[in-house]
Amino acid sequence: MDHAAEGLEDMARRAEARADGTGDLAAEELNASADFIRKLKPSAIGARLRKMKAQRAKGRGPNAAPLVIVGAALLAGMLVARLIDATDDGD
Repeated sequence: MDHAAEGLEDMARRAEARADGTGDLAAEELNASADFIRKLKPSAIGARLRKMKAQRAKGRGPNAAPLVIVGAALLAGMLVARLIDATDDGD
């Protein structure tokens, strides 16, 4: 995490050295991102990754419900399009 934050701070210094408004704005954002990265807890990230890996091993992967919803919406849209096309006068 520190290596990534140092890289962002280095880019912020280079952007600030440009001495124009764009460089200053970019430097502010890059410094904020570096601070955010330093606040991340590597142990919590590792625990989450281990939990996801265990769920995949048990066969419980991501929820399929969004795919079902998208498929149903696509099917309903196709049905509505056919109904509209069938009731069209042909004008």
